[in-house]
Amino acid sequence: MHDNDGLRDLHLPLGVGNIDWHKLIANLKKIYNGTITLEIFSREKEYILHSKRILERIWNES
Repeated sequence: MHDNDGLRDLHLPLGVGNIDWHKLIANLKKIYNGTITLEIFSREKEYILHSKRILERIWNES
């Protein structure tokens, strides 16, 4: 799971691109409750941790 600009497969941190994560996760939770892999391509560990926190927060709110 990663964000993008809607055109390219950029592997951006969650919340940086154009994906509506609230809508996507609410729909995903209707059919899935397994492992999610974050594919954030960056040398900055904080980008991955930030994405993990966003995912956990939205998952728990949905």
